[in-house]
Amino acid sequence: MARTVDEIKQLITDTYVANMATIGYEINPTTWSKVNLQRNFIYVVAFCMFALETLFDILVSDTDTKLQEKNILNKYGYRDLLLNFQYGFPTKFESSEFDNTGYTDAEIADSKVIKHAAVIKQINAYGRVLLKFKVAGSTDGTDRVELDPEIIAALTAYLDMAAYAGDHWEVTTGPADKIKTKFKIKYDPLLITPTGDRIGGEALVIRNAAKSFLVDGMKFANTYVPTYHTDWMQAVKGVTDAQMISCSATYGLLDYTVVNDKYVPDAGYLKYYDDTDLEIELVPNDIE
Repeated sequence: MARTVDEIKQLITDTYVANMATIGYEINPTTWSKVNLQRNFIYVVAFCMFALETLFDILVSDTDTKLQEKNILNKYGYRDLLLNFQYGFPTKFESSEFDNTGYTDAEIADSKVIKHAAVIKQINAYGRVLLKFKVAGSTDGTDRVELDPEIIAALTAYLDMAAYAGDHWEVTTGPADKIKTKFKIKYDPLLITPTGDRIGGEALVIRNAAKSFLVDGMKFANTYVPTYHTDWMQAVKGVTDAQMISCSATYGLLDYTVVNDKYVPDAGYLKYYDDTDLEIELVPNDIE
């Protein structure tokens, strides 16, 4: 980052004064007038250095932008490639870039059906690096859903052309992992009703907060941590204390397993499938 003119000028002045002192000349910059030649010469040099450093910053920024535009397929490049996949659209000749000629902005936006994507590096049984592409769609802009097989087939065909030839990968999508939790919540009765509604505001505010963590408080394909979920509940206005009594999760046809410290969702996300999966014991502050 470019230094200011004053910073550069001060450095030059201090160096000049120190160097002159070594040969027996005492320089006092505080006595320089506005028309002093030494003062003005140092200012001109400082300004030129400032301009040079500013131009260098612009060059670095421009270079970074151009490198990003080249879409290098590292972990983040693959994620962008997945999110920008356009279902039902052709690509340009001998290119992985989609041809949007003749399509409206709305049609282009609707074609981008992959709303959540993550790239996970794994080592398979043969010691070979495998890139697992976890993807999901969305029904309302927030809810995460499994993608249709037709979309996965089209995406796979596209990646056969667009991915690096030497990379080994697989695409996965699936329904949300199942989770069950039980909370004990102490609340301020001046702000929250016994049923968990906000007085004069949102209904079921505490219950909604527990559900919202699985979408807003937890990034796609991230690890679920019960402590973070509890902290999210604690942050609700009117909640004075939050405790997670129990937590368990599963996916597919497997049995539920107890979650103590963390859980990595197989599908990349979690969901309460039934109302009974989320239990909340509400206790007003004045009752122990």
